[in-house]
Amino acid sequence: MVHFSFALFAATAAILPFALVHSLPSGPVPSVPSYVKLEEAELQRLYKDALKEGGLVTVFAGGDLPNGAADLAKAFETKFPGTKLNITVDLSKYHDELIDKQLAMGGDALEPDVTHLQTVQDFPRWKSEGALMQYKPIGFKYTYNPYKDPEGYYWATNIYYFTNLVSTSLPEAQRPIEAVDYLKPEFKDGKIIYAYPHDDDAVLYQFMRLIKQNGQDWFKAYLAQKPLAVRGTTTPVYYINNGTSTVSFTTAGSLKPIPGEKATTIVPKTTFFQSWAQTGAIFKKAKHPATAKLYVSWLTSYDVQKNLMTDTWSQRVDVPPPAGMKHIWQVKNTDPLGFRDYMMDRAQVEKDKAFMEKFIGPVVGASPLDLEYS
Repeated sequence: MVHFSFALFAATAAILPFALVHSLPSGPVPSVPSYVKLEEAELQRLYKDALKEGGLVTVFAGGDLPNGAADLAKAFETKFPGTKLNITVDLSKYHDELIDKQLAMGGDALEPDVTHLQTVQDFPRWKSEGALMQYKPIGFKYTYNPYKDPEGYYWATNIYYFTNLVSTSLPEAQRPIEAVDYLKPEFKDGKIIYAYPHDDDAVLYQFMRLIKQNGQDWFKAYLAQKPLAVRGTTTPVYYINNGTSTVSFTTAGSLKPIPGEKATTIVPKTTFFQSWAQTGAIFKKAKHPATAKLYVSWLTSYDVQKNLMTDTWSQRVDVPPPAGMKHIWQVKNTDPLGFRDYMMDRAQVEKDKAFMEKFIGPVVGASPLDLEYS
């Protein structure tokens, strides 16, 4: 999934732990902070360096949407004429395996200059192995402390989430909001669509939290509804749009209303929903280090986080959330750091995958990147 905006910082700081806000600016942040001009000046300096280098940057991006980074590439290349964003989208668990193989080969075998992935456990390891470049992009100072390496070897690039995605054909009174709503008779026999939990660690974590919150009996009752399991967290969107299914809660929609869409996002009020920070880094062996620095600084800049990634929350303290939403740290029924900690315990992840396969069966179907949607 490639899916790319909070109250004033002064109001937020009161609810955040000291470690989170330490070293960040104090006091209210104006609607357009004065330092945005300084960020733009730094981007233009980096742009000049990138052009001298040739303007090419290669990125491995985690996601499961075919051509999912097309808009990102267009925005980057439009902003910086003469550059080329060569970005490959694939499941993070495939990207990190390929990166490890290329790093082990040494020499010029490493393809990506930059990566941003869901496999957040890889970045501390790559740092310890000396594979990452130390670089603090433009947005580093304003990124929440738990979402970055203090020395600048890796940092959050954006926030992802899974909440209810509901067909707009369903009357508002019938739209599910909480986990228990999915057990209603009208959602039997394929009306619910979800991504295999044992195929995607972020979905797996969400399900394990839902079971902890609602009990294993809820999970068994959910499976008794005979929901449709698919590969990919963006796949359910297409099934809902074509009328095959009606609802999903393992899918990222858009917190910003999209005119004409046949599916709408509903954030639950009490049920846990998954949110986490996609993590990025530049490799020490990057073939295009100057353009890599331009790309990650642009991606984490105030302007991009506020104006391009408007359908989700931001990892920056100074960027407001989508209209009508609280900041991610103020939402009580999510855990913005839980997935990071979960991913570090690979033995538990594998145990949970086995648990899911026991109840659901093996993962079947083509990679979501190989599917064709109309």
